[in-house]
Amino acid sequence: MNTTKKPLISIITPVFNREKLIVECIESVQNQTYKNYEHIIIDDCSTDNTLEVIESFTKKDARIIIVKSTENSGGKPGKVRNIGIKMAKGELIAFLDSDDFWEKEKLEIQLDFMKKNDFDFSYHPLSRLANNTINTRFWGRDCFQKDYFRGLFLSNFIPTCSVLVKKKILENVNFFNESLQYDEDHFLWMLIALKNYKIGFLSNILGTFRRTKHGNINAVLNKKEKYENSIFLRKKILFDYSHESLPRLMKSDLIYNYIYYYYELLKTKKTSEEKRELFIKIIDDLLKLNISDLFIEELEFLTKLRKK
Repeated sequence: MNTTKKPLISIITPVFNREKLIVECIESVQNQTYKNYEHIIIDDCSTDNTLEVIESFTKKDARIIIVKSTENSGGKPGKVRNIGIKMAKGELIAFLDSDDFWEKEKLEIQLDFMKKNDFDFSYHPLSRLANNTINTRFWGRDCFQKDYFRGLFLSNFIPTCSVLVKKKILENVNFFNESLQYDEDHFLWMLIALKNYKIGFLSNILGTFRRTKHGNINAVLNKKEKYENSIFLRKKILFDYSHESLPRLMKSDLIYNYIYYYYELLKTKKTSEEKRELFIKIIDDLLKLNISDLFIEELEFLTKLRKK
């Protein structure tokens, strides 16, 4: 990162039907003490007055760029964010969802933090806003022993709207997964951690996450969907990124974590036939993995069990 000048920061905001909330989001960007930014807002085919509200800002502020999607993403935020990332001119990318907002010194403080420590990726906690009240609870924490990949496959503790990352890092990991309806951010953070980029946690609470009735998809997911999603993320890492030569202990932990979510999913099945089909799938998946160095005896047992 060039530390002698003020780099351009590209702020990416996907939006869909947020005419009542987008104003606070945009104004929190305009109020930043750091002024060298572009704010790319991608409208995901809103059916209310969201576009008109945004356009009222663009007439006065050339840093705000509207992108109109040709078709709705189907609730896949990664697909919408990627549109903004790929057209961004900034050396650094920040994310801000349309119903969230920042403290006015967020960009200035976070950029200084990244420069001083030569980080590739940084994040910070967010306060929570529920029922029009900002409470003391916050989302986002540091990672134990700085082992980010191992920590992230257990849970996602990095709020998307707190992230400031070098654009080249996002390019190197091929952006957000566009097939995911939720946890697309979690998967991306795992890939970045897997590549051993330098990640930094800034303890300042520099933004607010709004918990709306329909805004937080994790709040409405049932257990079955959550388990299926957790399995998908870990399966992608295990099957598609095994060439990354994961350390033995990390690979072992990831596999046990993967099995745990399969076990929890198994308990959601009602009929014996459903349970049997899922159990066979679990065994088949495990047999496909290159884990012979970890579980030789277990693999022999699974092979025999699969033949029964």
